[in-house]
Amino acid sequence: MKPTVVIVGAGEVGSYLAHYLSHEAYTVKVIDLKGEKLRALQEQLDIGVIEGSGASAEDLRKADCRNADLLLATTDSDEANLVACLVAKKLGVKRTIARIRHMESQGGHHFYRNQLGIDLVVDPDALAAVEVENLVRETGTVGVEYFADGHVQLSKIVLDEKCRLLGTPLREVDFPPGGLVVAIVRGSDILVPSGDDTLRPGDQVLVITRAGDRSILRRVFTSVSPPSKYVMILGGSRIARTIAARLAKHRITTKLIEADRTRGWEISRALERVQIIHGDATDIDLLRSEYIMDVDLVIAAEGMDELNIISCLMARELGAKKTVAIIERGSYLPLATKLRVDVTLSPRLLAAGKILAFALSPNIHSLSLVGDGAAEVLEFALRRDSSVAGKPLAELDLPPGVIVAAVSRNSEVIIPRGFTVLNGGDTIIIFAMAEHVPKIAHMFA
Repeated sequence: MKPTVVIVGAGEVGSYLAHYLSHEAYTVKVIDLKGEKLRALQEQLDIGVIEGSGASAEDLRKADCRNADLLLATTDSDEANLVACLVAKKLGVKRTIARIRHMESQGGHHFYRNQLGIDLVVDPDALAAVEVENLVRETGTVGVEYFADGHVQLSKIVLDEKCRLLGTPLREVDFPPGGLVVAIVRGSDILVPSGDDTLRPGDQVLVITRAGDRSILRRVFTSVSPPSKYVMILGGSRIARTIAARLAKHRITTKLIEADRTRGWEISRALERVQIIHGDATDIDLLRSEYIMDVDLVIAAEGMDELNIISCLMARELGAKKTVAIIERGSYLPLATKLRVDVTLSPRLLAAGKILAFALSPNIHSLSLVGDGAAEVLEFALRRDSSVAGKPLAELDLPPGVIVAAVSRNSEVIIPRGFTVLNGGDTIIIFAMAEHVPKIAHMFA
């Protein structure tokens, strides 16, 4: 019998999760107040829909919440998500996940889990702030993620015309043993590379290394540069403030431009280490007067996707070294990439990845979406009774498009080869095309 998931909210996150889980052998039911959103989903997917409120016990009963394995509350309202989880738990749902943007004021994850019984709370803005912090450490990359309690690093590097590896087959690249190229993102395509593949300008290369091992990246990809020292944030939105607060804790010189004087004063009182500039973040004269040409990283977080994309283009034109656009709508991500915005961050996609890791298996510690979900990087805790424990990788029936990228064992990071034997208790990092994830999850989780 297929597990049942009830999703509250048919917005960007809820719709993405409905698409994903309905293709992963789950029975999916979606609750939303807007019937047109539900009808659009139902035309694409084999799911159940309930037009109503996730905070209503009556509507949750219509979704047979009592017999559901999991409830995902993903609306834009913290209060609605909170009530949906509390009511669903009373009705008998086994596990609940809530999307909450204001966790700090209530004591964070522990309060919601220990006091209210919500199994997982996800803050999209906080996840995006962590991504930005990782980017600040490695300005030569367009993305950095950490796995296995911070021991394994996934770096995303975009190759420019000066890269000395262009046109060279990967088998001829003198790549150190402590690293591995797991994928190449080329436009809208994702390639799992073979030794015969060559690199092109504009390719985004995904590289697994031991965390903090910058020497490998610099030796192979000479464009990798030192950490950022000077960051400018355009806009005073909540996510902008969350990012600024995180950077200030690490004493990174940060300047934030906000047009609303009252909001600017509020931010300056809360973040004493951040310099607040009152003005229009799209004012070219203002940006020049604040020496944007000397900035290592410009982050556009003004609350509107279109404005964030335009602001990044302006910043690059004025000389900023790298730009980051915060994008809420997934449909805008390919456009921003085509317009040569260096980095696009989608808080909603980050939240979806966090939710999916929890939803799919307790042994999946993290899940990162690549290429708008076309591929994934998964972190598994290998059970001691797993069918693959004790076997070398060469004997596993791994489908094409799947790479075991790293093994963390007692704090040691192993870049595996065919003869590497997996042990129970290992943390396994796997890159997989999305269509192979169900088989991989069954094998390893």
